[in-house]
Amino acid sequence: MKTRITYLYILIILFWSGQSFAQNNIMIKAKTDSTLIGYAIPLEINLRGEKADSFKIECLNFLQAAKVYLPKMDTSLANQLKEQDVFEQDLPATDFEISDFGKWNGKGNTIYTKGIEDNKIKIKIWDEGQFSILPVIITQNDTIYPDNPDDYPQITVLSGVAKTDSLKNITPIKEIIKEEKNWQDYMWIYIALSIIVLIGLILWFLPKLIVKKGGKAVERKKVVIVRPAHEISLEKLRKLQEEKIWKQGRVKEFQSELTYILREYLENRYKINALEQTTGEIVDSLQKINIKPEDIETIKNILQIADMVKFAKAKPEEDINQKFLDETIDFVERTKEVPVQNNISG
Repeated sequence: MKTRITYLYILIILFWSGQSFAQNNIMIKAKTDSTLIGYAIPLEINLRGEKADSFKIECLNFLQAAKVYLPKMDTSLANQLKEQDVFEQDLPATDFEISDFGKWNGKGNTIYTKGIEDNKIKIKIWDEGQFSILPVIITQNDTIYPDNPDDYPQITVLSGVAKTDSLKNITPIKEIIKEEKNWQDYMWIYIALSIIVLIGLILWFLPKLIVKKGGKAVERKKVVIVRPAHEISLEKLRKLQEEKIWKQGRVKEFQSELTYILREYLENRYKINALEQTTGEIVDSLQKINIKPEDIETIKNILQIADMVKFAKAKPEEDINQKFLDETIDFVERTKEVPVQNNISG
């Protein structure tokens, strides 16, 4: 009897280890981290270890990924989302398709590998936002998601392309009609000659216009005053505070404006490309410069909640809008730097 129980334990351990291996035996790489709606995204896929007969490609947006993975984590963001019942909401599936299966076969988003371990496929995403592209193994008894979604591509999709093919509506090209040249066709020559004459006159009279002192030309100095980054940001933040547009139901507009001001200040103050970077990239850049960890955590929290409001249509509590605005003003006030005036000769 004990021998049978021992064998049963061994079989259970082998089964779960096989399941864990299956979660990690598919590697996906993307050659881009951002694209437009409807553009083909090339993906390189490699099957490591045992061959997979079939699997699915899943494309999860910010909130869908949070619903799947954040409940497993004990973080302030996860706990806050749990309190707001975000994980209980019915989330629409991401609209995407596999446009090219490469050397494999497929139907919908299901892929049949035909025993081939390396392949290149293409997918198209028809929604706007930030998405995780994950391989999901389907078995007879379970659906197995990857252990860590960070191991797989994160793609930001921006608007700009419609689903319909606009090229189909283009009328045929007509034959070129040739016309005889007239004086207007040579207008560029007249303009070029006029510019050359004007430059010559300027070079001739310019030395006479320079103010001279003691037989030597004196260069006039212009003082260029660069407006400090904190002045620009505080001016916009105070205007945003006066308007209180989130009280009018314009929460998404408020979050977009607040995070833009914060990103603009980070870019002007610390010389990082914050306006073009994702939230994760901004956090990585801030960790390389002299910024307090608690400030980085505050900035990360503000940007993450704003991403969820903009892309996942989450509805945060009303007092969080005023809280984020106050925290942003406080951060700018504490980190402001007064620039030095530069003298530029001219």
